[in-house]
Amino acid sequence: MFSLHMIDPTTGWALSEHAVLRTTDGGLHWKNVTPPNTLLTRESIADFLTASLAWVATPQVNGAMTQVLRTMDSGQTWQQSTIPAVYLKQITFVDSQHGWILAGWGTRGGAAEAVAVFRTGDGGKIWSNVSSALPASTDTPPPGHLPFGGQKSGIHFLNTSTGWITGTVGVNDLTWLYVSHDGGATWYQQSLPLPPGVPSAQLSLVPPVFFSATDGILPVIFSDVVTGRGIATDIYVTHDEGTTWKSTTPLPLASVALDFVDKQHGWATDGMILYRTSDAGQRWTKLSPGASFKQVTSLDFVSSTLGWAIGGQGNNSSLLLKTTDGGQTWTPIPSTIS
Repeated sequence: MFSLHMIDPTTGWALSEHAVLRTTDGGLHWKNVTPPNTLLTRESIADFLTASLAWVATPQVNGAMTQVLRTMDSGQTWQQSTIPAVYLKQITFVDSQHGWILAGWGTRGGAAEAVAVFRTGDGGKIWSNVSSALPASTDTPPPGHLPFGGQKSGIHFLNTSTGWITGTVGVNDLTWLYVSHDGGATWYQQSLPLPPGVPSAQLSLVPPVFFSATDGILPVIFSDVVTGRGIATDIYVTHDEGTTWKSTTPLPLASVALDFVDKQHGWATDGMILYRTSDAGQRWTKLSPGASFKQVTSLDFVSSTLGWAIGGQGNNSSLLLKTTDGGQTWTPIPSTIS
């Protein structure tokens, strides 16, 4: 299990290396609702929007296409379409009809990456390539275009017009953040004020998350460009639809998983150490989550007290953990799959 999204205290979805899973009892039992004749891999991605509505994208064996699957009935039936790309970054929907996929064409890794933005307005029946970042002879793309340079990390839209693509580049203090106001057709770089007290570092941005039409967060991870060692994580906040972003209080760790349940309450971990905030990242409390909280790769909260985490057990197997006290203590859940 490497992707988890609980809709409420009982109902949720998960994506494992080989299956789409769904629970209705808080994670104790999981039903395999994988579409028939579908081969999932570690490169598969998903967006679980509601208890009944979900999309899964998985690269095809032929290496030229991606299969996009949609369910509107909790995984009982699936409809499919395809896009001409294979290196999947993220799929994101703002409602039942409007969604985007960020996908690459070249191989992963390296200092530059060719990507395309695909958009749908009919729930995923038809996808159109609305923007591309193609190999270029210069680091500066034409106005309105995404740059070839940099590793792209993901895409997220606030509404049908405004969205962001995030990434990282191997140059200190350079912000890889592009915003679109026309549904993904054109993109323009957006700058961030660097936090005081954090040394010069490589910035890795994670797509923003919004809790209302105006309020959202934008996680930024700071790393030493030479050693790759993580230095800090800063949660930038916006209260004006992402027009401006403000630094909060940097955490002294490189976050591998973080989750905010609303604009105030959030958690961040490097896989072993866990911090919690109740004031939008202005102050952080270091928790002592116990021995079972280790090798954590995913956090998912549905309230300020109730949450789940995916941890590791060594031997490449994962363990589902649950907290009912805001992350102070965690209990392994003996999950079964049917």
